Amino acid sequence: MAFPRFFFLSNDDLLHILSQTKEPLRVQEHMNKCFEGIHRLKFEEDLKITGMFSQMGEFIKFDSVIDPIHIKTSEEMAEERREAEQELLELG
Repeated sequence: MAFPRFFFLSNDDLLHILSQTKEPLRVQEHMNKCFEGIHRLKFEEDLKITGMFSQMGEFIKFDSVIDPIHIKTSEEMAEERREAEQELLELG
C-alpha cells in the first residue's frame, strides 16, 4: 500500500489533492486530515519545505529540506539503501 493515510480522506479531498500535484501550496488545507498534529508546512520561495507548524503555532524545523517537485521513487530510495549497505560492508 503506497499511502494508507488517503483512506481517511473524503473522495472530494482526495481528488483535490491529486489534482494539485503541480502546486504543492494548494494542499495545505488537507495537511491536518492526513497527519495529526501538523497544521501546515513552511514553504520557501522555491517551494521547498523546511518545517511544519502545529495547530498551536509551534514551528518544527526539518533536519533536511523536502523538495516536493522531485520526490524520490521507491526504486531510487532502494538503490540508495543498497549503495549505503555496500559502503558499510566495505568499511567493516
